[in-house]
Amino acid sequence: MDTARTISTDLFETLTRRQPLPPLHPKKVWREDLRGAIEALSAPPLLKGVLHLLNDDLDSAHRIAQEAETPDGNYLHALVHRREGDFSNSRYWLRTLREHPAWQAMRRAEPDWDPLKFLAWCESCAEGCPKNPCRKLEDLQQREMLALLETLS
Repeated sequence: MDTARTISTDLFETLTRRQPLPPLHPKKVWREDLRGAIEALSAPPLLKGVLHLLNDDLDSAHRIAQEAETPDGNYLHALVHRREGDFSNSRYWLRTLREHPAWQAMRRAEPDWDPLKFLAWCESCAEGCPKNPCRKLEDLQQREMLALLETLS
C-alpha cells in the first residue's frame, strides 16, 4: 500500500515536508488543526500514531502506542518517550525489539544506524552537548519516523 494514497496527499505533504523539521523534544502540538484530520482518516491506528508523532502530538501518539502490543506499537512507544525526554523509558521499549524493518530502511541510508546510539545522541543534545548538532539529529529523526510510517503502510 502506498502511504501517500492511504493518507490524503495534502496531509501527507504538510506533515512530511514541514519546516523547520519536528524538534527532538517538542513543547506543544505543531498544528492543532491537523489532529482532527488525522483522527478522521480511515487508516490503521499505528499509522495515525506516527502521523500524530510527525505533528508533535505526543499525547495522541502515546495513547495509540499503549493500545498496540506489537513490535510496531513498541517502536512507536519508544519514539514517543524519546521525544518526551523520557530516555530510560524509550530505552526500555527499544530493548523489547530485536530488529525492526524501519531500522533496515535506516541502515540503507545510514549504514551505522543504531536506535540505541541515536537515543544516546538525542539525550546528549537534550543536555546541551555541543558535540551532537541537533539539526542533524532532527533530520535523522524525520527519516526514522518516515521509515516507520512506510513499514506500516
